Amino acid sequence: MAKGTEDAEWISKLEQELGWVVITADRGKDPKSPKLPILCVQFKITHVLITPSLMQAGYSVQKQALLTVWQQIVRLPQVPKGTRAELGYRMFNQGFTKAAWLSIGGKHLDIWCHEHGIEAPN
Repeated sequence: MAKGTEDAEWISKLEQELGWVVITADRGKDPKSPKLPILCVQFKITHVLITPSLMQAGYSVQKQALLTVWQQIVRLPQVPKGTRAELGYRMFNQGFTKAAWLSIGGKHLDIWCHEHGIEAPN
């Protein structure tokens, strides 16, 4: 795809291939263009939204967060197509410890998968 290609064009091409997961910080705030998270749902592309707090933390923190949850991200092709996950922080130890957190519907990915009968790969 050429730079500047509309989201709807490249997303529609991913629909025809299996296993794609889009990772984005695009929360669809530009009123002039279709919102990427909505396009992902429409085209049944599983996607991870990076939370605003993680975006504000800077590139090196974002990279570390992705590496921390990478084993969970590789499980995402097993969830129903079009599922939205969020990558952000979760506070532990009464707010003294902050850790990368991948969730679906506010639940940690591992818990969500267990509740929906999706087993971890070997």
